[in-house]
Amino acid sequence: MSQSQELGFFNSNFVYFPLPKKSAGPRFTYELAIGSLTITSSTEVPFGLYARLALIAMTNLAFRSKENPIKSFTTYKLLHDLRWYKPTGPQLVKFANQLINWSTTLITLMYRTEEKSSFRNLVLIDSAEFRLEKDLDDDMHVYLQFTDSGRDFLIESAFPIPLEALQKVKCAFDLDTLAWLISSVYQVSKANSPRLINWEKLYEQFLISQKNQSKFKSSFGTSLYEMKSNFYSDAKVTRTPEGIQIFPSPLLTKEKSKSCLMIPNLGG
Repeated sequence: MSQSQELGFFNSNFVYFPLPKKSAGPRFTYELAIGSLTITSSTEVPFGLYARLALIAMTNLAFRSKENPIKSFTTYKLLHDLRWYKPTGPQLVKFANQLINWSTTLITLMYRTEEKSSFRNLVLIDSAEFRLEKDLDDDMHVYLQFTDSGRDFLIESAFPIPLEALQKVKCAFDLDTLAWLISSVYQVSKANSPRLINWEKLYEQFLISQKNQSKFKSSFGTSLYEMKSNFYSDAKVTRTPEGIQIFPSPLLTKEKSKSCLMIPNLGG
């Protein structure tokens, strides 16, 4: 990937605790050996590809919000820049609905190590207004104000993902796979030590039940191969009977700052 290519930023916490891929109602809980995530919403928990695109869009906005805390934009412009040259009406509605879901969401996050457990409760959005205005585009205008803790959470947990992938990836599962690949290669490369991630941990992390292990191996292996081939060809990973072996590889993009690429530990 060219170093000059524009980037979006994904949130590392939602690599280890992936958002629901389908509608999950107003509450969603995720338990792993490394900790837990609970998301509660007064509307609906963010889900699917559009929830992930909305998260990336909010993160991009958070990086630019310190000087002007209230961000004003139209859903058309945001989705145009992030994903489609000419987004359709149904696409804009889905995107706006997930922005609304995020604006009403409470995140409870816990990480565990042998030494300690850390907790975090936060909302990302302090205030939000969604207004359909009869301007030249007849577009939905959005006004967001991040909480201080929400903006910090988005920025400090962000890592780069290529804009090309955001424009072409067709489903939430593939985007989760690519985010997992980028963050895992980063950690292994910084430690300069290969790492085997066994299938059991991957089943658990991607919310796959034991009865679907064979199907998951096939689906994940196909998705990983496609994401690597299309967007991160320098990533050195190998599928084995035990799991996915990751080797130190060239980083997808140059490290800009420690906060930009800070990734939670993979866990045991």
